[in-house]
Amino acid sequence: MAKINININDSFLKRLDDISKKENVNRSEFIREAVENFIAIKQEEESKRTKKKKIEDAIQFFDKMSRKNKNWDGVKEINKWRESRKIN
Repeated sequence: MAKINININDSFLKRLDDISKKENVNRSEFIREAVENFIAIKQEEESKRTKKKKIEDAIQFFDKMSRKNKNWDGVKEINKWRESRKIN
């Protein structure tokens, strides 16, 4: 396992040690868990941003298609697509 060095001030170290004692884990384990949780949160946020961007892109596409062809019905197209993917 790799080792790293970080610099933190004394008051933060005391808070870190107090919480890790309450959680009954050593300092290293507490920091590892905290970093793992932080990374998981950031990955979830990125996933949500990606999903939101895809939805926004789809909305823009449907708006563009509606403007280009006044008879084009996005809901009808989605329903046709869904029906074509159903397994009999």
